[in-house]
Order: sequence, then structure tokens, then C-alpha cells
Amino acid sequence: MLRTVVFSLSVCCLAVHAATAQSGARTARASAPTFGTAADTQPEALYRELTAAVVRRDTAAASRILAADYFTTTNSPGSTVSITRAERLRQIAGDRGPTAGVDSATVDQCTIHTYGAFAVGPCRLITYARGSHDRAAHVMAVVLFTRGRGGRWQIRAVHMGTLAESQ
Repeated sequence: MLRTVVFSLSVCCLAVHAATAQSGARTARASAPTFGTAADTQPEALYRELTAAVVRRDTAAASRILAADYFTTTNSPGSTVSITRAERLRQIAGDRGPTAGVDSATVDQCTIHTYGAFAVGPCRLITYARGSHDRAAHVMAVVLFTRGRGGRWQIRAVHMGTLAESQ
């Protein structure tokens, strides 16, 4: 059920992002994070922290950030791949999977909305291959965050889809 909800939210967020990018109607507000309150800037910062942990191959940091029931789905030509938290942590620790060969990464164009103990929204992720900043992969990630006891945010699910480099 949660996977269906995340996939549906992903499709909606990606469609809105694509329409905004194609129409050229971006404003400073559209590309800036949107939050319910100032205290809710934590979800976007948490996604940036996860991205940095992946680049550093820091599984301890990633383990703290990812919820116990975390999963991610990735669209690839002709299929959708879904992996669990344990599989994702193995990818981060190893040198294979979608993060193999990533030297650095940038997160921008986040529009995160909070709804009580949940937050969701798209972020653009740009990854650079080791040894070459000429080759960048542009990915739109729709991230679902949950806030647990004590107010600590965690990432519960991520759905990723490739963007054209001009976006």
C-alpha cells in the first residue's frame, strides 16, 4: 500500500516538475523549499545529509537517516526496480549499484511540503562520475519523510526517475 502511495505521489510530483520546467515559469519561490513552518527545514537537510553519506560511503550515517522500513524505487527503461533498506546500505558500502563511481553530488530544486508527521516532495539530484565532472546524471527524486517519536525525521521512501540534462 505504501509503495502504491509513494509511486502515485512520485508521478504527480514529477509531472508538476516537468510542466514547470517546460513552461519556463519557474520563479524564485518555485525552486525554493516550501515548508509548513520554519522548524520543518529538517527534511530537505536530511536528504542532503543522506546524499553526502552516499558519496562518502558512510553506512553508519545512512543507517541513522533511513527508516527501518525504507525502500527505494528507480525507473529504468522498460522496468521499475525496488530495493530495501538492507540492499541500499550494501550498495552504499560497496562499489556497485547506482552510486558506484559517484565522486560528488548536488541536491537542489527541492519543494518539500510537511503534513504533520509526514513530509513529501521532489528534489533534483545531480551526480558526477569519479574523475570527470563532464558527465553528470540528472535525477528527480521524490522523497517521503516521516517524523518519529522525539520529533526525529527519517527518510521512509524514495522514488527516482531520470531527467533530461537541460532540466
